Amino acid sequence: MSESGSFEVEKRIEQAWSFLSEPRNLARCLPGFLSFEQKSETHSIWKIKIELPSVSRVIQFAAHIDKMEFPAHALIILEGISDKASGFVEVNLKPIDSKTQVSFVLSLKGEGVMAPLVNALISKVVPKVTKEFVENVKNALSTGEL
Repeated sequence: MSESGSFEVEKRIEQAWSFLSEPRNLARCLPGFLSFEQKSETHSIWKIKIELPSVSRVIQFAAHIDKMEFPAHALIILEGISDKASGFVEVNLKPIDSKTQVSFVLSLKGEGVMAPLVNALISKVVPKVTKEFVENVKNALSTGEL
């Protein structure tokens, strides 16, 4: 299940890129963020708490920077550590005068024998998580606070 969102921010593209090219900043903007552990320049562990209908679950993802193309495109691949799931976070930036248009795609899917059930739950959660994630990033970029 993939969901996207976008916004404009009163920052030059280089300023937006400086913030968004740091996986730690992206992880911290995810709803339910619990922790971030840097393993190497391109690998990290993201721990988040997902609120599902009538249950919550803590999930760990191994995050790998697949593409980092200054100053307009980043792709981070997510692989479930605690659960059979995978996905990605894609970031695209476009300059508009002294502003920057920021677009995201967040994609998650269940894998293995439980995939149909997991994907049914994911389809209920991803739109809300993406909306909150985009708002959190917009606020962090606008205020300079995280």
